[in-house]
Parts: sequence; structure tokens; C-alpha cells
Amino acid sequence: KQELGAYADAEADLRAAIGGAERMGLNHVVLAARANLGIVLSKRESHAEARTIMMEVLKESVAEGDRRFEASARTHLSLILLAAGDEVGAVREARGAVEMTPPHAPSRVFALGALARAQIANDRAIAALEAAEHALDLLEAMGGIEEGESLVRLAVAEAKHAVGDLEGASSAIAAAQGRLLTRANAISDPA
Repeated sequence: KQELGAYADAEADLRAAIGGAERMGLNHVVLAARANLGIVLSKRESHAEARTIMMEVLKESVAEGDRRFEASARTHLSLILLAAGDEVGAVREARGAVEMTPPHAPSRVFALGALARAQIANDRAIAALEAAEHALDLLEAMGGIEEGESLVRLAVAEAKHAVGDLEGASSAIAAAQGRLLTRANAISDPA
């Protein structure tokens, strides 16, 4: 539901899942559901609550020594901060995520996409384009990733536009649209 834009339904489901997982003592499930709730709340423009939740998820990830989950939390926190207007914080968290991810991991692709979008917001178009193109190169070598593919493709188009490459931006949008439609056509349930 979250990936398809049904944010109200996703929020209700996640809050219910958190309650159930807490009662059963499933701490990692609670952490994952809370991370997803932070993402959904940001999409619903409840940025303050989203930021608070994701900061807690990040803190718990660090305490547990779960670097993979920490990197994911930093990437999502970057996007939440960016949506809330904290461009400097968004760059800081995205850089932290990039630095802690393995060079050819899907999580690095997503973190680089978040970094590119944050750099655009900070008027650092060249740095944004470098991060976005690196993310796209990794993405294409992998053939796709579970989370963040559309973000990377959008970041490429936005970065090209920001450096004045309008033709490249247009081509990037067309490629992103084609990939999105291919992925959408794989969904069997029309709803």
C-alpha cells in the first residue's frame, strides 16, 4: 500500500502491526514497521512525527549494531528532512548512509539517489549529477532494486535539469516513465 500511494491505509495497517508486534515482543518487526510508518507519515506531510519516529528508529538501529538497518534509516531520514525543508540535514544523513553501505549494494543505490536529491535542494547541481549518475550506473548493472529505483531515476532527471542539460533531463524522464510502466504492468491487481 505504501509503495502504491495508499498512505492512509498503510498508516492504519502499520499502526496495527506495531501494536501486535509489541504485544508479541517482536522487536525487529516493531522497528521495521516504525520505519515504514515514518515514511508514510512523511508522504502524508506529517513531517515532524515522521522525523521523530525515524530518529528513534535510527537510534535503535545504532544501539543494536544493525548497520544495514541504520543505513536504511539514514536514507529515509534524509528524504523526510528534505520534504520538511531541512536540506542541510538531508545531505548529512544521505552522506552518512552512502558512507556506510557496501559499494555495490542496492542500499547504496538508494542512498546515492537520496544524496542527489538533497544536493539539488542545496544548489549543488554538479555534485547531485555525480551522485545520481553513479546511482543509475549501479542500478542498471543490478537490473533493478527493491526500494528507491524511481527515486534514482527522478534524481537523474532533476540533476540534469539543474546543470542545464534539458535534453538529457527529458530523456531521463522518458526512460523513467518507461521503466515505471514496465513495473506497473507486472502488477496483476488493477486496484
